[in-house]
This record gives sequence, C-alpha cells and structure tokens, in this order.
Amino acid sequence: MKSRTWKILGILLDTTNYQAFTTFQLAQQFDVSKRTILNDLNELKEFLASYSVSLKYQSNFGYSLEGRNGDLLRVKNSLNSTTASLTAKTRRQQIMIGLLLSKKITSINELSDKYHVSRSSIVRDFKIIKQDLAQQGLDLVSDFQGTRITGNETLIRETLRQQIKEYQPLNSHQPLKMKPDDSKLDSAAYTRLVGVFSKNTISRAERALTKFEQQAQFNLTDIMYLNMITHILIIINRNVHLKEKDLQIQVGQLEGNMALLSENLNQSFPGVFKFNDIQYLGQHLFMSGIQDSVKPALLMDYLRQFDNGAKSFARDLIKQISDLLKVDLTSDQELYLNLRSHCLAMFERLKNHQKIKNPLLNQIKQNYSALFGIVVLGISELYVSQDLNLESLPETEVGFLVIHFQASLEKNIKMKKIIIVCPEGVGFSRLIQNKINSILPLVKVKNIVPYKDIGRYNLTGIDFIVSTIQFKCAVPVIQVSGFLDENDINRLNTFVIQHAKEQTPNLMINLIDKCCVFPQQHFQNKEQVIEFLTNSLLELDMINQNFVDSVKERENVMATEIGNGVAIPHGSSELVKVPKIGVVTLNRPIIWGKGMVDIIFLLALKFENSLQNKNAINSLYYLVNSKKLLQDLRYAKTKNELYGVLTINPIK
Repeated sequence: MKSRTWKILGILLDTTNYQAFTTFQLAQQFDVSKRTILNDLNELKEFLASYSVSLKYQSNFGYSLEGRNGDLLRVKNSLNSTTASLTAKTRRQQIMIGLLLSKKITSINELSDKYHVSRSSIVRDFKIIKQDLAQQGLDLVSDFQGTRITGNETLIRETLRQQIKEYQPLNSHQPLKMKPDDSKLDSAAYTRLVGVFSKNTISRAERALTKFEQQAQFNLTDIMYLNMITHILIIINRNVHLKEKDLQIQVGQLEGNMALLSENLNQSFPGVFKFNDIQYLGQHLFMSGIQDSVKPALLMDYLRQFDNGAKSFARDLIKQISDLLKVDLTSDQELYLNLRSHCLAMFERLKNHQKIKNPLLNQIKQNYSALFGIVVLGISELYVSQDLNLESLPETEVGFLVIHFQASLEKNIKMKKIIIVCPEGVGFSRLIQNKINSILPLVKVKNIVPYKDIGRYNLTGIDFIVSTIQFKCAVPVIQVSGFLDENDINRLNTFVIQHAKEQTPNLMINLIDKCCVFPQQHFQNKEQVIEFLTNSLLELDMINQNFVDSVKERENVMATEIGNGVAIPHGSSELVKVPKIGVVTLNRPIIWGKGMVDIIFLLALKFENSLQNKNAINSLYYLVNSKKLLQDLRYAKTKNELYGVLTINPIK
C-alpha cells in the first residue's frame, strides 16, 4: 500500500473504540481530495480482507474498523512491523556509513544499545549490509574482536560516497537544514552531508574547493562540485592514505592544477592530504569530465597530452552518424572537440567501472529516441571495427553522446523562414508568432498572411507555412492549434531539425518483406522476441546461425531500447546473408532493458560500403520520429496493415 494508506490505517487503529472518520476529515488531514481518500480506502479494504477485518461505513459518522479483537491486533502488528521496516532502512544506512567512515571496530551489543533494538535486529542488518557490500567488492567481517569492513581503499571511498548520496537523514515531516549563504551546495545535498559530517568541516572544505576553482579557472558542474566535496570530506574523516597501486590512472596533465588544490586543502586541513590523496582527487576530476569545465585552450592542452582511444573513436563516430543521418557533421570542430573530451573521460570511467548518472536520460530517450537509436547503431559498429575492450556501455553514457549530436544538428541547420496563416484573426496569429519567436530560435516569421490572400502571396524563400487549418500549397503546411501547445512546438521543432518530412522517401521498402512482419504478438520478455525474429530470418536463409548469438551479445553490450516504446536489436554485419529488417509489434508492452517496449525492429543489415543499408537506417530514423506512424504501427492488426505502414512512401 501507499505511505498515505498506511497512515490512514494508523489513524483508524489509534483509538480505543475505533472511532469513525469521514472522508472530509481524512482529506483535510492529508490535504488531498475526497476522491483520493476514497481510492485509498478501497485499497485499504482489500488489505483488511485478508485479516477478516472490515472497513465499516455509517452515514453521518464515516469509516471505522470492525472485527474481532484478535484480528484487529494482527492488523496493528502488521502496521508496526511495516513502520519498523521503514526505520530499519535508515538504521542500516547509518550503520553502513559509520562502518565505512571509521576504522574503529564495532559490535552487535554496541549497535543494539545505540539504536534501542534487539541484538537479532542488528544481526539481520549485518546480513543485508554484507550482501550489499559484496556487490561493491567489499566484505563485512565479524570475529571475536567485533565487526568491521575490509577491502580496497578506493572501493571503500566510492561506496561511501554513493551511500552518502542516497542517505536519508530526515523524514518527510522535517525541514531541510539551513545552509550558509556562501555554500554552493543545494539544500538537499547540504542536509545529507550535515547528517554525516560537521558543519565546520563542510564549510572549510567548500572554501578550499571554491578558491581552487577560481585559481585554476575551472567551472565545476553542480554534480562534480558535490562529488569533490564528498570525496574531500571522506579523506578528512577516514584519514587512511592511498598507496601508489591504488591509483587507477595517472593525471599528469592536471599536475599543476592539483598542486593548487593541495595547497588550499593543506592550509585548511594541515597534514591531512598526502600526495596520493591529491592524485586520487585528480583522477576523479578527470573521469567526471573535467574537460567540460575548462577553457578551450586548456582543454586542447589536456587532449594533446593524453589519448586513450577517444580521438579516433570521436572522429569515426561522427563519420558514422553523418552517413546514417545523411547530414555532414564532419566539419563541426566544436562537436569533435566536445565529443573527444567526453569520450576521454567516458573510456576511463568504463575501464575502471566508474558509473555516472544521467538525470535527463528519460527525457532524452523520449524526445530524441530516433537519434538515440542511430547513435546506438553507430557505436555498435565501432565496437566491432575498433575491437574496443569494454564490457558494456551503459545507456546513461549513450544519452550524453546523443545530446552532443543533437546540439550539432540544431546548430548546423539553417534558420527556416515561415509565414503564419490563421483565419481566427490577428490576435491568434500574434500569439502564435510570439510563441514561435520565444521558443523556436531556428524559425523566423516573415509575415502573417490572411487565408484569403495565400493564393496570391509570393512564396519565394518561404520554407513552410504554420496554420491553424490544413490546405494544399506549394510549400509544406504544418497545422497547429490556436494556442500552439507543447505537441505543436515539438512537431514544429522536429520538422525544422529533420527537414521536410513530406519530401522524405522511404528507402526501407526493399528491406521489408511481408513474411518478416508480425503484428500484435504476445511475448513475456525480450529473449523470446529475439528468438522469434532471428528464427524467422534463419528459416528464410537470410542470416547465418551465429547471427542469433551476435544479437544477444550486442544486447549485453549496450541498450537497444531507444525510447517511445521502440527497440532495435541488431547483430554483426558479416553474419548477414540477405539484408532484411524484421518487425514485431506487441499487444502488451514488455520490459526491455530499463524501459517498456511494444515495437521491435530486428536489423539484419550490412553497413560495409552498403548505401542501400545506410539509406534504410536513415528512413527508419524518420519513421521512429513520427508519432503518427508509431501509432499506426501499434494499431495495425494484420500483416497487410503492418506492411502498409512500414512501406508508406514518402514518410510523413
């Protein structure tokens, strides 16, 4: 049940005679609508049924609990155990942070007294903590001396940083801590840190890091700043120094800057930071993408001094994406520089199993799902051709690469000149014009033209028309609502970036066979879908037997779920006999990676010097960007209907 439903149960139980409460009283208590409370009460009824307790309603009185004393006691015990389990989570967080942060050995009795719980509760906590630590390569050791954490110091520090990041020192009813005016941390981050470290230590660490930023001319992002402060605080409190072998990479190009940081930190915390600790902080700056926070001249200096394969990877990926999109991005030096610097840090993160979060990943996949798929395909081919020795590429990393390409696409598109046609009057026309001017920088409104005059208007130099009605014209007409809502803006933006879809031929047609499309199928998981589609192509002798395994291997390398309910599993080009695209739509979405999918394109294509195959990918890009066509694919019930949508020409 939801947290609010548990609280309602607590209110109903927290009286000696099980007093009745009206929906109005409960709605006031939680500041929600009576309809919301009724939904909660229905959920509560289902829960109580298994305890032989009923939720009784009396007119003019409200809801109360009714049941035998023994059954009501069982409900109360269930509520108490649930509340205790919520508390246990925070307790385990505190115990783990304490063990990671201190070299001291603790005991079951000591923790039992501290948290006022039984020894058996602490034993259970230790069991869960031990399992969590094992996933990080650490161990929880208990012997006659007591309990402590053992393992590599760098792993202990990184695990501690992650635990502090997820720490919840406050419950939902307590306010965030007031932070000093000169603190650059947000209130939530400051509250978490204050729950572990002293305010004075945090302030001194912030002053040292801020001074370093100014001296080194760095502009750390919020995430990088928080991570650096957390690592600095961990070093201060653990007071365990790294050995040379614990350092994962050499950061020679940061030596001068790290000397500045060392000076500032040792002024604030004399004798605490040794050479290897400063090197450790330097490697985190490097792997966090410090290149994105420095001036171009310093960035070029970094890139000249160090290359881990990022230089050729960035160059080749830009060429690959340009070929697939049919847009030449190879001369965009800003894209190359940004991509190379990002990949430099990305490769180090992957080699050293360092994870980075992408808070905008879901929005990226929703708004740029087709480009996400193109980048996945481009990287997949480079993994093979460059024989990159990386176990996997998380979709969080792919998301960052997509943003670099999207920025380049938008920058390299010439401003579109449009006119507005709105029969509803000048007021609506001006409203549309003002919104376009403020939201779509790639569009310039040349004129507002009455519909009755459009036949005589000179359309020379006009790229398209925005209108609240649809009509035939010599240039494309994009129909929008009178208020130009979010869907209208997205459609206009997509049109501008991808050129005129009305002029986009469908170059997939020769690779789509009716025998390889399967509408409204039912599968439980992605493995079943892959087996079904690859077997279908095997029976037609279009792929080599080993192609099946290559699809599964690439599925393990990186995400093929690209957003908007679409997945594009694919295998090795050399194992394809006859290039084909197999398509399945599902009557119920399934989990695919971290998203839900109901449209699957199996790509059995040859990319080596194959213009036809690259053209097909270009058409797939436009198809996946069309919400209408995706909707038509989902609605198709028969092979003929599905084949008709896939082979529509041109793509609109």
